[in-house]
Amino acid sequence: MRSVAALDSSATLADLSAVNATFRAWLRDYQNGNAATKAALLEQGASLATTRRTLMRQLLLENPERAIVLAFTPPERAAMPGVIRERVERWHDGMGMLHVIASTVANPAVTPPVAHYVTFNDAETTFL
Repeated sequence: MRSVAALDSSATLADLSAVNATFRAWLRDYQNGNAATKAALLEQGASLATTRRTLMRQLLLENPERAIVLAFTPPERAAMPGVIRERVERWHDGMGMLHVIASTVANPAVTPPVAHYVTFNDAETTFL
């Protein structure tokens, strides 16, 4: 089970677009580089991928359609080095169920907690 509840709400689609463009440029440089260049670029790529992952998780909650548009395709992901590939999104095909659990609070000034989670292929549960 993975949680994506604690995200920075100040991040914007523009932030993700900039990070995504920088990451894709990094990936082109990496793929076109020689062995020495690739080794030197790995740390930068890992940092970019981690930042991008955080922003993509937030976008997935706020604008799933846009997140899908910005997601890497399976062939793009397969072309990445393993240390980078493990930090980017992956496609899942199958049936899933979105569960939403809402509760009430006595104080109307407090926003009631709402929990979201997905059960995918009757096995994997991800809390959003």
